[in-house]
Amino acid sequence: MVAVDHLAAFLAEVPHHDREPLHLHTVLDPATPPLPELVALAAERLGLRPPRVVLPVGLVRRLPRALTGVDPETLSFLAEDTYDTDSAAALARAAGLTHPPVQRLIQDWAARLVADRFPGAAVPPAPAARP
Repeated sequence: MVAVDHLAAFLAEVPHHDREPLHLHTVLDPATPPLPELVALAAERLGLRPPRVVLPVGLVRRLPRALTGVDPETLSFLAEDTYDTDSAAALARAAGLTHPPVQRLIQDWAARLVADRFPGAAVPPAPAARP
């Protein structure tokens, strides 16, 4: 997980700190919690009880669509991969950048989804201005 404002600031600093012809940086916050903790933080912000049972990703992918209501191909984001963020962290330190608290980001994001009535509700149009 990475905050968009952190990413934008990081990208603005790359030309000033990255002298190699081409260097790839993985700009993720290493403090991002595992998915069950992420869901628990979002649930806490929304005043909901988080799930009590966590199923292994492999099992969830094998469950029939009729049971889950989800296309198994859309579950590709459920992974326990880790990424080397050392080069991005070094550049961020040199530029004086720090990630904002990931817990706040998760909770603010959850609140925004609810405020925007995600995923399918249409947002009503703004009232017309009076002449």
